[in-house]
Amino acid sequence: MADRLIYPNIGSKITSLYFAEDWIDSWYDHTNKVIVTTWFNLSTNIHYRKSYLAKLEAAKNYRPRALIIDTSRAFGVPYPEDQRWLITTVFPEAKKLDLECIINIFPKNSIAKTGVKTMLDFGKKFNLPIIEKASLEDALDFLKSNQQNSSLHGSPFLSCASTNS
Repeated sequence: MADRLIYPNIGSKITSLYFAEDWIDSWYDHTNKVIVTTWFNLSTNIHYRKSYLAKLEAAKNYRPRALIIDTSRAFGVPYPEDQRWLITTVFPEAKKLDLECIINIFPKNSIAKTGVKTMLDFGKKFNLPIIEKASLEDALDFLKSNQQNSSLHGSPFLSCASTNS
């Protein structure tokens, strides 16, 4: 939870969605209209499904613009049965949310990076608008810039799918 305090672009109103010490922290940022998840360890069959179900439920209630999945400090990979569950359950539900984009921040750990890339490749097969950014701050800056640019063009939002860094 301390991460929320070090990023100046995180909104002033936050609702915690799921937190498990040393595993995951997930919250809804009301100011930026985004669900943010910071993963620390992806090898958990206890928190993996619970956290995704909590985020899906929150997304239905809050109607966020985007999801930010920050795996930059994560290690490990999800268990194979959890990967299958993500593909068969979460991706179809995420498609229904009509998100501008899902922003991924890749892990620095090479094993975790391989696992995350595999999952993102499956997500792209579902035509989910997945993009990559270098950090949570870059992701929030991108969304703010995207929202400001879109208001100049008369549309509520521009597509996030066209930009990667």
